[in-house]
Amino acid sequence: MKFLPVLFLLSAALFPLYAEEGTPKITVTGAASRKIANDAATIQLAVENTAPTKKEAADKTREALQKLTAWLKGFGETCTFATTSLSVFPVFNQGGNLSSQDRTLPKVIGFTASALLSCEIEADAAGDFTAQATDNGATAINSVSFHIKDTTAAKSQNQLLTEAFNNAKEKASVLATAAEKKLGGAIFIQAAQNSNDNPVMPMARAFAASASDTGISPPFQMKAGDSTLNSSVTVFFELLPASQAGRP
Repeated sequence: MKFLPVLFLLSAALFPLYAEEGTPKITVTGAASRKIANDAATIQLAVENTAPTKKEAADKTREALQKLTAWLKGFGETCTFATTSLSVFPVFNQGGNLSSQDRTLPKVIGFTASALLSCEIEADAAGDFTAQATDNGATAINSVSFHIKDTTAAKSQNQLLTEAFNNAKEKASVLATAAEKKLGGAIFIQAAQNSNDNPVMPMARAFAASASDTGISPPFQMKAGDSTLNSSVTVFFELLPASQAGRP
């Protein structure tokens, strides 16, 4: 019984194709696209500290992470963030001698504790955000990418589908005329919506020193750019005799 709704939907979708086997048909694909200004930015921040012991390195990174998350919370609903990784790894000296006569292996001279945060903010705030992040606990800005919010994309998709269908109908009309036929109604439509994001990816800007060390905040000139939304539909139209203007 659980499969009946699925079978019904499939039969309802396919039935028009076989309702009239003798009716000539034409299949066309229509497409529509639109460039939309990116209105969101995803920024990956890093917090990293090195110390003689694991605990010292972890404690320093934890303190910096707490400072950074407190600052991020100050953005309210315009900023969402999550810690994506936490790791502690050893740091080796570079003085090891691996020659056969005097073999010495590199030694652990300290530990580095690292954390990565992924943040999503309004695109127009990305420049100021990255300039201030290193003043508030981040030791590096690993990457910045721009994209369209889901809510923004949804508002455009319905209109793009309409444009894609009209494009398909225009193609079918041209082909029907060339074949000396009249174009009938659509008997089957299959839609595909694809959001092909083309995010602007500025070169990652990593800073070993924070702005408080240099006395200035690094300037940023970022352009959010555009992304392209695409929609396509495949439509089966009836082909009617040239003398038949339409069907009752």
